[in-house]
Amino acid sequence: MTKILHRERSIPLGRSGSLTLQDATAVTIDVTKVGEGTSAVVASGVWEEVTEGPAAFKAFERPRDDAEAAQEARRLNCIKQQVLEEAAAQGLDVERVWARTPFVKPYAGEPIAGQLTAEGQTRDSLVVPMQYLEPSC
Repeated sequence: MTKILHRERSIPLGRSGSLTLQDATAVTIDVTKVGEGTSAVVASGVWEEVTEGPAAFKAFERPRDDAEAAQEARRLNCIKQQVLEEAAAQGLDVERVWARTPFVKPYAGEPIAGQLTAEGQTRDSLVVPMQYLEPSC
């Protein structure tokens, strides 16, 4: 089973739980695995607090069991890998670079489902990039 990990917290996929991100944003989420195990879709949840700076989430409109959703998750993971490789090649702090990569996030206190993104598009799910995922044995 794959779990979302952050510091000492882990949330099994398909369960609800609270997760504090690197930018100190707290979110209560219900997640489901998508794609090939490197991403998960947030099925439902509410942001409890928003601080300055981007969160490592990317929103998209596809249902979590849709093939295009899985394709989008793979695309995001490819982007992440490119960002990390470029940062490493330049001798930069890879974790810091990725934590500052500007993905869309919803507004504080609002449901994730149907939330407007920064671009003004309605979204109904979020991808949790693989920085928060780790396969268990």
